[in-house]
Amino acid sequence: MVQDTAPGGPDASHRIWWGALASSTLKAAETVPSLRPCLMTDIEHLPPGLEAVLPALLDVARELNSEKDLDRLLELTVPRVVCDLSGAERCTLFLLDRERGEIWSRVATGTEREIRLRLGEGIAGIAAGTGESLQTDDPYNDPRFARRLDEVTGFRTRGVLCVPLRDNSGQILGVFEVLNKREGSFTQRDRDVLELFGRQAAVAIDGARLHQTLLRTQSQLREQVRRFDILYRIEKEINRSEDFEEILSNVIRLCAEAMNTEAGSILLLEHSGARLYFQYACGEKSADLRRLWLNQNEGIAGWVIENHQVTMCNTPADDPRYSQRVSQELQYPVRNLMAAPLVGSGKTLGVLEAVNRRDRSFDSADKDLFEILASQVSGTIEKKILVEESRQAQRLAAVGGMAGRVIHDLKNSMSVIRGIAEMMDRKDVPPEKVQYRKQLILSAIDGLVAMTQDVLDYTRGDVVYEFEQVAVTTVTDMVFPLLERDCEIRKVMLTLDVPQELGVWADKVKLKRVFFNLAVNALDAMPSGGKLTITARLDDDALVRVDFTDNGPGISQSVIGKLFKPFVTHGKKYGTGLGLAICKSLVEAHRGHIGAENRPGGGATFSVWLPADETSAKAAEGN
Repeated sequence: MVQDTAPGGPDASHRIWWGALASSTLKAAETVPSLRPCLMTDIEHLPPGLEAVLPALLDVARELNSEKDLDRLLELTVPRVVCDLSGAERCTLFLLDRERGEIWSRVATGTEREIRLRLGEGIAGIAAGTGESLQTDDPYNDPRFARRLDEVTGFRTRGVLCVPLRDNSGQILGVFEVLNKREGSFTQRDRDVLELFGRQAAVAIDGARLHQTLLRTQSQLREQVRRFDILYRIEKEINRSEDFEEILSNVIRLCAEAMNTEAGSILLLEHSGARLYFQYACGEKSADLRRLWLNQNEGIAGWVIENHQVTMCNTPADDPRYSQRVSQELQYPVRNLMAAPLVGSGKTLGVLEAVNRRDRSFDSADKDLFEILASQVSGTIEKKILVEESRQAQRLAAVGGMAGRVIHDLKNSMSVIRGIAEMMDRKDVPPEKVQYRKQLILSAIDGLVAMTQDVLDYTRGDVVYEFEQVAVTTVTDMVFPLLERDCEIRKVMLTLDVPQELGVWADKVKLKRVFFNLAVNALDAMPSGGKLTITARLDDDALVRVDFTDNGPGISQSVIGKLFKPFVTHGKKYGTGLGLAICKSLVEAHRGHIGAENRPGGGATFSVWLPADETSAKAAEGN
């Protein structure tokens, strides 16, 4: 019993305890301010004669206020508080499961067995259904009593007291049930104490649930932010460059990160549609996985291809769609997986897979996210296919254009050779003309061989260079004899103005081809005669400039901006359009550059800048 030690007698004592409990209760309600009116009402209408339980309730209020973990809170309230306050042998906290229409024992003393009752079954089920406190002192003669529980547990129930738990809105959360008063029967005072405590416990449980909901919501928000961040990173990665191999390798890694899985893969359908190949993958076995394939209708991926649906498989061993073959070949156990079709331009491209979620099984939220990821990956693969098809079409067009021009050039040279050969069969041709025509045939054959070698070197792109310090005159001396006869035939005057001491860091064989092509290009611009001047000078920036200047008609304005691109010709009926492109490729390999311009008085100048020595070449390479 509480001693009347406070000044002012029993009424003063009651006010002191009431004030202490009110203060503690208000503090307990700080996390849920809307519950204050309910708690204050409970205390203001405290039934007479309950002053003795106020210290215990005060301690409980403090603990309820400090405990935010729902499991700990429920374990705290029932065994120590309810049994002590009511003097009962056993007590149970039933929580209401509205979806199943049941109450179930969240905490129960004296048994580890979970107890489930339908609403309206037993005294506790009736109390949960009606919202009324119920009591019986002779349960075995009370039709409301569910004696089957005693039969299962072997416990003998002598008395029952049930009190509903209501939240702030009046909704029933559950029921407190106490059994067998240790001394005598349950009294009205026991019911009042249990109802008072039940209201505070309901408030605490509701607050703890709200706290759990907030924590869960915060966790879900953090997860959503993380996933949106990854979606943004994927979108950024997709638009970063045109290197689709790198993009898709990074994207599948980001997809696995978004799904929190150990591995991920992109399977693409081959052109025949008969097989799926693991084209991109991330995870422990990614390198081995990329060597494997699936039949179109094999496994979860095959099911996705056939049904065009996103699917998840959380128990592969029990799923008839799942194929064990790949997992067994890799010796990699699959706990769960998610798969989605990759679709573009109305056709199925492949399948996106995420394997082995780290923390749990896949759920519907994962499925929604994975569908978005599959859409992003589908767009990237579709773009990759379109770019590859465009490039292939360009290559075919380029090959076709080159083949046409090369064939025309071959036919032209072969016609010349054939005509000369026919003329040589005539018996009235003087010997000196026969020799001249032989030289023309040899010159035409040399031109065909050089053209063929140029095309091969340019298309292979694997030319080997042997650089050394070379005098420019050494290269021009190699070219000049090859040009003399053409100059004579075309009536073109060839002038060389190259200082003997001037040198370049070059591969003389490759540089000979550059000089020869530029000179022949100039001769082709002057079919009716003219003048070709080859000059060389040292520029201020340690580069040697070699100019090929003609007095032909000049360069057409329609091609001057793309003169050194492949398959561009200017004024040549049967030119391959590769000569100047090859020159540019060879000069740039020398760490030099090439250009062309029209001369004010007519004609054109093609200029080549080359490093004067090895030091200049290395400096140019560093820049």
